[in-house]
Amino acid sequence: MKPVKPTAAVPPQNLAALQAVIGTRNARKLCRAFGGSTLYIPKLEGVDRPSRNRQIRQDAAHGATVTQLCATYHLSERQVRRILSVRPPKDFWSEPW
Repeated sequence: MKPVKPTAAVPPQNLAALQAVIGTRNARKLCRAFGGSTLYIPKLEGVDRPSRNRQIRQDAAHGATVTQLCATYHLSERQVRRILSVRPPKDFWSEPW
């Protein structure tokens, strides 16, 4: 895997915050697996986007109009049309979790 330039890091003084979010046991596992490395964690909306786009395509296939999709997903008409026009990639991020 190619290294990714970090946008943020968890300094040692914030280890308690990390433990509060994921638990002590998981924080230890994370440190054991990636300690001293740069680890990129994507924003949640980036992780959820493929699932949302799949749902938009499904809704459109079942008869929802672009206007309805815009209102439901709080997106612009241009964005909804772009999602409907793009064939989804067959990669890790497009698979449902």
